[in-house]
Amino acid sequence: MVQCIGTLSLLFALGFQVITTANQQRYKVLLNKNSLVALATSMLLMPDTPRFWIAKQKEAKAAEALQWFRGSHYDITEELKTMVKDYERQKSVKSIKIKALFTDQIYLKPFLLIMLLIFLNQLSGISFFFRYTQEIFRDAGSDLDEGLLFVHFLWGKESVSLTCLIF
Repeated sequence: MVQCIGTLSLLFALGFQVITTANQQRYKVLLNKNSLVALATSMLLMPDTPRFWIAKQKEAKAAEALQWFRGSHYDITEELKTMVKDYERQKSVKSIKIKALFTDQIYLKPFLLIMLLIFLNQLSGISFFFRYTQEIFRDAGSDLDEGLLFVHFLWGKESVSLTCLIF
């Protein structure tokens, strides 16, 4: 439910970005603020997660919470067993120290790749471009909708970042 509200809020905000002009910024702020209030309110109405109750050694409450999340028509028996097994397996896995992040090759390479991506993202001026995308396209004389171009540009940037991170 929370993810659904968060996703809908994001889609609504992006959709509103497409149709707004500079004079309508206050409406955008109010709509985004209201979606945040709806998200926070819905979180108060939700039960604790099954994983939380499994960690507290209360499987009955975990089953109750999982049934709430899945609905009354869903058989949660196998899923609950899997969650308990996963929790037990995770408890047996040792945690790593911060030092290992910089010394062990298995952690160092992904860490450096992510840091490089963040560093290049900041140095590329992409934040400035995101802020002024609509004005840039308008001043360039583009016929296409400014808000739609922003969404396409954002999607393209995320696709390139993900591709670079994978390879």
